[in-house]
Amino acid sequence: MEFWSQTVDEAHQFRSVSTKQWAVLELLDLAQVKILLTGTLLHTAPKDISALGRLLGIPHFRSETAVKEEKDDNAAFRHARKLDDDGLESRQAQVEAVRRMQAQFSGHILHRTVDSRNWKGQTLLDLLPPQG
Repeated sequence: MEFWSQTVDEAHQFRSVSTKQWAVLELLDLAQVKILLTGTLLHTAPKDISALGRLLGIPHFRSETAVKEEKDDNAAFRHARKLDDDGLESRQAQVEAVRRMQAQFSGHILHRTVDSRNWKGQTLLDLLPPQG
């Protein structure tokens, strides 16, 4: 059986490899269009981003290359944590991994921001701009 579309709400809950994630992957594999919804803007680790890439069916995240990159990234994170007390080395290692992964998501993500507008030109989110 195939479906035209599958929608997964709270997709961030399926970021760790588990029976739940495999079940969702199996269902999503039956769909032509995959829609993942999450209000969780930040994830705890780059591996969470990889998990969302797998759920979306982005080929890179289901490849041997991605598995090797994730293992290498985890080793780099562990090594960086040993090197520094202030967290800068760890943060730099994570930023490099995330930037590499972001390129794989091109054309797959719709991201609302404070500036997002509907078809009438009205703001979608009534939020104050970030302070900083």
